[in-house]
Amino acid sequence: GQADGPAGRPDKPVGAPTNSKLVRNKFRFLRNSQNHSSIYGTKDWSTMEKHLMTPNEVAGSPEPLTVANAICANRIKLNLHANDRDGILRELVPLVIDPKDERHMEVLFKALKEREDMCPTCINEGVAVPHSRNALVGLVRRPVLAYGRHRRGVAFGALDYKPIHHFFLLCAPNVREHLQLLARLAQLINKPEFRDGLMAAESPDQLMALIKRMEQS
Repeated sequence: GQADGPAGRPDKPVGAPTNSKLVRNKFRFLRNSQNHSSIYGTKDWSTMEKHLMTPNEVAGSPEPLTVANAICANRIKLNLHANDRDGILRELVPLVIDPKDERHMEVLFKALKEREDMCPTCINEGVAVPHSRNALVGLVRRPVLAYGRHRRGVAFGALDYKPIHHFFLLCAPNVREHLQLLARLAQLINKPEFRDGLMAAESPDQLMALIKRMEQS
């Protein structure tokens, strides 16, 4: 469950809480979480996300770890339809895992559900960041984000009981990259202009442009 960080210090487990804000460039968590063992019972994973690769991935070029480089238009769905938490998770999973791979889709769904059962991943202002409690070793080759929007909003366990409209599904192959990407995403989510732009976007391309612009500002 843990990877070694600088100087041999263990990184914080991916099960760390996601109710968070960035304070003085440090990622602050608002809830505590418990360590645990992985739910996965097998290690013979196949290579995933072939149909959802970014242009740089196709070219084999390395990319810096940014929100813009972790998401692409094919991983964005602006019209989620489910009316409950589990339904939302099932709509998000195929944005990351090839829909033809039903076994791994179910593995990811169960990992996300288990994390939500332990502690909801709502951050603030109608946004949630579903993710697994452990690094998804072998399930993804690099950090990946998917985004889904629900116009009416869905009850997702927010502390203020308000509905959640924006869902960023985060998957990473190791703890370090998971936390780095989560911190960069939290910086964007904490900007009111970014949240307003999420609701106003009329196409995946517009949303991609918003992410790139806000991440560079």
